[in-house]
Amino acid sequence: MGHNFGFSHDSGTCKCLTPRGCIMGGHKTRVPGFSNCSMNSLKRLKDRCLYNVPTYKMCMAKDPCCEPHRCVLKKESQCSDLHHSCCKNCLYKKQGSLCRGVKTDCDVPEYCPGDSRDCPEDTYIINGYPCNQTNTVIEGNTNRNSVKTRNLNPRISARYLRINPQYWNGWPCLRTDFLGCAADEVSPSAPTPLKSYGLDLCLTPSNKTCSPGDNDPLVYISGSLCSESHLQFTLGLDGVLRHSCSGKMVCPENGATNNGAKIVVSGSCKAEDSMFERTPGRSLKHIKTGKCIHTSRDWPRVGRNMVLRSGCDLQRLELWFLKQECVVPLGMQNGNIKDNQITASSSRPADLPHYARLRNSKYWCAAKTSKEEYLQVDLGQVKTVNKIMIQGRGNWNNWVTGFFLYYSDDGQRWTGYTESGEKNHSNSVCHLGKCSEIHETQCKDLWGSTAKNADKGCYDKLNTEAAGYGTCDPATNSSCAASDVLCGQLQCQDSRAAPVVGYGWTYSKITLDNRKQCSAASLKSTDDLGLGMVREGTKCGTDKMCVNYKCQSFDALNIGKCPIVNNKECGGRGVCTNKQSCHCEGGFDLKDGCASALVARDGGWGEWSSWTICDKGCDGGKKTRYRFCNNPFPLHGGADCPGDRHETEDCHTESCPARKRTIKIYPKGAKPVMAFCDMSRDGGGWTLLVTSHTNSWASNNVKIRNADSPKLDDDYSILQYADSIKGNINVAGSKFEYRLEAHSRGR
Repeated sequence: MGHNFGFSHDSGTCKCLTPRGCIMGGHKTRVPGFSNCSMNSLKRLKDRCLYNVPTYKMCMAKDPCCEPHRCVLKKESQCSDLHHSCCKNCLYKKQGSLCRGVKTDCDVPEYCPGDSRDCPEDTYIINGYPCNQTNTVIEGNTNRNSVKTRNLNPRISARYLRINPQYWNGWPCLRTDFLGCAADEVSPSAPTPLKSYGLDLCLTPSNKTCSPGDNDPLVYISGSLCSESHLQFTLGLDGVLRHSCSGKMVCPENGATNNGAKIVVSGSCKAEDSMFERTPGRSLKHIKTGKCIHTSRDWPRVGRNMVLRSGCDLQRLELWFLKQECVVPLGMQNGNIKDNQITASSSRPADLPHYARLRNSKYWCAAKTSKEEYLQVDLGQVKTVNKIMIQGRGNWNNWVTGFFLYYSDDGQRWTGYTESGEKNHSNSVCHLGKCSEIHETQCKDLWGSTAKNADKGCYDKLNTEAAGYGTCDPATNSSCAASDVLCGQLQCQDSRAAPVVGYGWTYSKITLDNRKQCSAASLKSTDDLGLGMVREGTKCGTDKMCVNYKCQSFDALNIGKCPIVNNKECGGRGVCTNKQSCHCEGGFDLKDGCASALVARDGGWGEWSSWTICDKGCDGGKKTRYRFCNNPFPLHGGADCPGDRHETEDCHTESCPARKRTIKIYPKGAKPVMAFCDMSRDGGGWTLLVTSHTNSWASNNVKIRNADSPKLDDDYSILQYADSIKGNINVAGSKFEYRLEAHSRGR
């Protein structure tokens, strides 16, 4: 097993991780385990070759590019659509057709070469190339049923959204909705619903129409989108609050100024009594009295009316101007987003993607507990998204505690959401085709979504003193060199007493002299060896990464280089790959390091094939031939070959004789023989050699029998002349076929 992975034999410095000995050790034991040396080799194993799977079968059943009864390509096929990634309509795809897309920030796409059926070998950006691991982990829920509203700062503009769970309780299950607005700006004085903080409650005159009577109280009613006309209000530039569709102003009843004065819609309101302003805490403040609008009995509820009262900026007093604040529900809960607009990477059979609607009785759950799973929502058009509302499963302890958000305009190219809004910031490096996790995300993997990377002082202290809470060797307590502390044991900080992943024997809170706290762990040295250590490839300084628990420079690691053109690697028009060749931007040539533009080459036809055998023996048949556009293949956007690839020609145009009849034939070197000729099937020209209707055959009559009277319903044989008939100069075609038939179907 060890040799299959390329492991070396253990040296004297290697440590067995079980008392039963080492697989790569010098002596045999009954149930050995791996040593720390073998485990370190396994971590460095470059497994990408496992994904370059060769094509084993050329064809399969019902493959239109293959012969129907043989597992080979048709002569006019270059490849199989079902088996080869660079094949379309049984021909090589045109050079430049995408055959393997980008999977990570450190991957490069592969394109069909134009003269091959297979996609080129999978390559990726060279180790050490700067990449971005700044995706913000958005906090999810803390229980299974409550709705948490998470602000996006900055807001994003997108049509497609992906929620990618990273941390969860029990299983990644969720329900969700998004708050936002149309992508274009909304006028500050445009009509808008007034909605209570995070609740599905909107304000309306109590008669719920556009014709309220005078002094009609403002009350809460249930609503999510609140799009009806009678739910719309305007706060003008002059500060006057109006009920939009009736045109009436909003004021304290009869101009009252006392605590508890009702807020009403009325035609008798005076302008100075109807002036309001919004506070920083989203309360609506009456300018004349300095008091704010409250719910009559403190907390918002359906049917409760609004009153004036002292005190502002409490959460229960928040009134959201949905359009101006860009917090209009975007359609998950209210059904404006249709079921077919909600998809997922996977789902459990009973927990489908379109069940992921906020406050729905059902929910979406991924099919497996993997950080690659996601829920995707198509908003229908580009919208501005301001907030995400997220909820757990509800009827079981499954909820998402932290997630990444990705967004896209076209559903193909995705951007990870970051709180800074900085897309080009780089805080990590590529390693074996992936952007290495930073220390903080590694901490979140162990301690949960609220965890942070510990203060540098935790690394300096714990990873050098080797007192049980820090090491540079996963198998033993080993002090790190000062330059390697960021590549030894991972040091995290979190309010929890213990992590969500049990990677240590014991855990302790250690406070530094600067009052910074370390969530320290005493690592397990047998089970899950290496868990809790900083991962291979983690950035540990400028032009440095962690390798073998040491912070090593790129120069020391001998990371390869690509051609320098105009003082820039790959001329600044591409990236260097693990093959130490440039992957150029479209239109530039990798052969000279992206220095020159590619030159288009038009395709040219190759030679015509031989004609096929005519499909009829008489009465006018057809024969065909074909050619390939391969002399040369078109390259770099050059034109395809003009004209048709196939050509058809008439053949055997002479009239057929009687379709079935007895005729006299003259095999070479033989006297005339009576034979039965069948021109009725498969092109005609079938000569009857033998028929059998009795069990009276013997060695003296099997070659010649009743030769003068051929019949389909009697014993007959002219097998004696079969070779002569086959070799006759009048037999057309390069192949001679025998046909075996039963007297009736099924025999």
